[in-house]
Amino acid sequence: YYDKSKLGSSGKKSRFSKPTIIEQEISDEEQQIYKNAYDLWYNGYQIDAIKLFREFIKKYPKSFLADDSQRMIALCHNNMEDYEQAIIEYNKVLTQYPNSNSVITSLYDMAHLNFYYLNDFDKAKYYYQECVKSISMDEENLIEESIFVREHSLDQLNDWEKNIQNVRTYPL
Repeated sequence: YYDKSKLGSSGKKSRFSKPTIIEQEISDEEQQIYKNAYDLWYNGYQIDAIKLFREFIKKYPKSFLADDSQRMIALCHNNMEDYEQAIIEYNKVLTQYPNSNSVITSLYDMAHLNFYYLNDFDKAKYYYQECVKSISMDEENLIEESIFVREHSLDQLNDWEKNIQNVRTYPL
């Protein structure tokens, strides 16, 4: 869970901004259910993982891990190559958990899916731009994953036309 009131901003602001982390206690039961669902995902049981992640969200809608569970549901659909459903599930992270630590990665994943798999370059560009705007490089506690997401998004945007041509020439 993040507190947006702790945010500083610079330049153009995204509607998804990187907030400050607020620690929250997680019960042993929450940790175990999440771990079980994650293990199912990791071992390739995507449908079973989706069911358990959904059960987790239903049982613990305010949990610190609820946003992560929603993002994992999107990853399961991604792994099953159901990219349209994956994007729907990533959008749920943005709408249901707009202050979470999963927003930036979800934006990046939606950009990646739109660019490489769905070839919807307008949507991909929008999500890459949101990634860049969401991550201020002057924040003290910038995590490594955010740095990667921002830098890769900038790389994609800086060579936009060339990258589109490459995807069209060498589709995945």
